[in-house]
This record gives sequence, C-alpha cells and structure tokens, in this order.
Amino acid sequence: MVLNILMLIAMYPMMMIVCYMMYVSMKPKNGLAFGCTISAVRMKDETLKEIERQWAAEMKRNIIITALLPFAAFFIPYVSIQITIWTVWVFVLIVLLEWPFIKANAKVKDLKRGMGWYDKENPEEFIELKAAGEVRRVKVSTFIVPVMASMLAVVFVYVLTFVENDIVKNAGYVQDFGLIILMLALMNPLFLMVAQWMDRQKTEVISTQSDVNINYARAKKNIWKDFWLQSSWVTTGYVWICAISLIFNIRFDLAILVGCVMYTFVVMGLLIPVMRKIRDVEARYEKERDIVTSGDDDRYWIWGLIYNNPKDKHTMVSQRVGMGTTINLATKAGKIWWAVTVIVMLSVPILCGWVILEEFTPISLSINEDEVHANHLKLEHELPIEKIEHLELVEDLPSLTKAVGSAMETLAKGSFRIKGTGEKCILFLNPQNEKFLRFEVDGQVYYMSGLNDEETMKVYERLEQN
Repeated sequence: MVLNILMLIAMYPMMMIVCYMMYVSMKPKNGLAFGCTISAVRMKDETLKEIERQWAAEMKRNIIITALLPFAAFFIPYVSIQITIWTVWVFVLIVLLEWPFIKANAKVKDLKRGMGWYDKENPEEFIELKAAGEVRRVKVSTFIVPVMASMLAVVFVYVLTFVENDIVKNAGYVQDFGLIILMLALMNPLFLMVAQWMDRQKTEVISTQSDVNINYARAKKNIWKDFWLQSSWVTTGYVWICAISLIFNIRFDLAILVGCVMYTFVVMGLLIPVMRKIRDVEARYEKERDIVTSGDDDRYWIWGLIYNNPKDKHTMVSQRVGMGTTINLATKAGKIWWAVTVIVMLSVPILCGWVILEEFTPISLSINEDEVHANHLKLEHELPIEKIEHLELVEDLPSLTKAVGSAMETLAKGSFRIKGTGEKCILFLNPQNEKFLRFEVDGQVYYMSGLNDEETMKVYERLEQN
C-alpha cells in the first residue's frame, strides 16, 4: 500500500503535466499540423479541422483511461506485481498519448497527397548564413556555482565519514548511501551538457530576413537556458537536503522519497512556464513567417515524431512537435541512441519478470554435517558450521535500512544497516516469520530464517547440538 501511495503522489502530478504539455504542443500551429507542414491558408480546411476534432476526442478518452489504470495496483498485495503495474502504466501512458497523434499524422499526409498539396518533389533547404547562423545563449560560468555547490555536498558527506568527529555516528551507513548523493549531484553537469547541446542546434529558418531568424532563435534559446539553470539550482537544493539528512541521520529514507516526489513535481512544473513562453514567442513571430517548407520535410519525419534524414549531418534538430530537440536517426549517434533505447525498453519486462520471480520463489534454509545452506533462486550463502559464533534465536528484528538487496513482505535478503548503530548485517529471511537466527561468521552479523518457523527451528536445533 505504501508503494502505491508514493507512486500515486509521485506519478499523478507528472502525468497531468505531461498530458497538458502533449495536448497543447500537438495542436496544429506555426505551419505544422500533426507533424506535417501546412500553409496558413490550408490550415482552415474543413477536413483538417475534422482530423483535429477526432484527435482531441481520442486524446481526452485516452487520458481518462490512463488515469484509471494504476488503481488496479491497490487491489494486489504483492510488491512485485505492483511495481510491474506501475512500470507497464508508464509505457501504456506514452503509447495512448502518442497513438492519436500518429493516426492524425497519417490522415494529414493522405489529405496532402489527395489534395495535391505537396507542391515540390524536392523542397528547397533554407540555411541561415548571417553570422554562420550561430546563436549562443548558454554560458558555462552561470552553471559553475550550482555544479560546484552540489559537488561540495558530496565532499561534505564523504570527508566527514573519514575524519574522526562527533557528528557522524554511522559512518558505514553514510558511506553506503553517499553514492545516492553523488548520483544526484552528477545531474547538474548533465544539465549543463544538455543545455549546451540544445544551444548548439542550428538556427531555425522561418523568414528570408536573417535578423528575424536570429532574434527568433535567441528568444527560444534564452527560454531553454533559463529552464536548465533553474533545474540545476533545484537539484542543488535537493542534493543538500539529502546530504544533511544523511549526515545527521534525520530520516534520510523519508528525505529521499518525499524529496524525489517534490523534486520531480517542481522540475516538471518548470516546464509549464517554458511552454507558455515558447507559445508567446511563436505568436509574436507568426506574422514574420514567410517560409513554410524546408529541407527537413514530411518525408524525413516518421509519424511526425522521429527524424530520419541521411542528407542532414546534424545530430540534433528542433522537434516538429513539442519542445526542445530530437535526434537524427540517420546519424551514427542517432543509431546508437535508438539502439540503447530499444535495449532499455526490452530490459524493462525482463527486470519486472525477475522481481516477480524473486517474490514468488520461496526461500529455503537447510543444514548438513558441515554447512548451513541458504537457497533462493540459487545458493545464496554457504556458511561453515565451525565458524558460526554467538548463535541465538530472536523473535524481534532490529529496525533496518536496506543498503543492497531485496526488501519485500515475504523476502528480505542482502546487505542492511541497523538504524541507530549503523552496524552492517546480512539478511536472508522471511519477514512474516516469528523466529529468526542471529549469529556471526568471521565478525559479520547474519539474520536468517527458513521459509517458515518450523524450518528455522530445525536448523537452530541442529546448530545447538554442535
């Protein structure tokens, strides 16, 4: 239930923002209708208006469907199934929101062919030549402070754990979770790279007048530069909150979970004014547009979404729909990016299947003459009896925090930390049991159980006899 509530809080606001952004950005405007170039006069065609009405109705229906789907997870008690439902929901959300657009794109292309609106077999390609068409708005210096501030939080975490002091009581615990702080801090250099990448995209040509093109590009790049800089500062704040909660042991788990929800909500929320500002820029320059077609015409846009133009050497180009840039699939970098995307998408069902297999495969604890065996999907532990020390049977587990491993209602295995002391221990047990074994091997603390209390007691009695 806790997982479902957290996912609902985290994902629903994001879903609503994504739906709003897609609905607004996909509407016909600025010489484009569902990824196809259309002149201002032809935008008023009644058939095109009907395609837009059908798209809008299907979008609204699909948004309602995707909003209801996740509630199925609330009726299922198994964590692995809940995770799978939420994961599948993300993919269903993308497909259901994109599918009406893809259908509308095909209809517009058919309309253009049927009406003879493809005026040229080989449209002219317009390139902005003034000042080499270069407009740069991102300055590395403006990103230096948030990047350095977030990395300082990482140094703060790790230095305090290696220096003798009275502040850090659980140095091992902090070192285990310090990697999370580092990964969060590395998002800021990533934001800078993305900002620079977008800033270097070619100047979009909307007019035969160079000054119009350059001012148009400058206005849009300023908007994106501000967004990435604001996101960088938000990330820095999140990094420091997590670092302070980790160092001073102030509910680090809660800081990460709640902070992640709030962080996602704030960053996604920053996109709303970006859309509004871009819409204002487009409206301001609408009267300046005197070029409708361009070299990257409909033939190079798959479904109006995916750019594939072997004649264009640019890796990144402006999206026809939505905000920002997209990758040219015909380039080497584009092929690598899409290959990685396909691999990631194929790995998701495999990972979900693995989580389900983990939860539904029973654990087993057994003993022979020389060793204790802990089996799950494989032989997890093989512990010599002669090395087992300080054996005791316990009925209450200490308060634990997972470092590496699995933590489910019927399975807890891996490396954990005891809250309050920071002591590291290895778990292999069924948390629903009432009896557990606690012992040490070579100074390492273990908490173990069998599938049920009867299996645990059999191992305990055999160990007691030795």
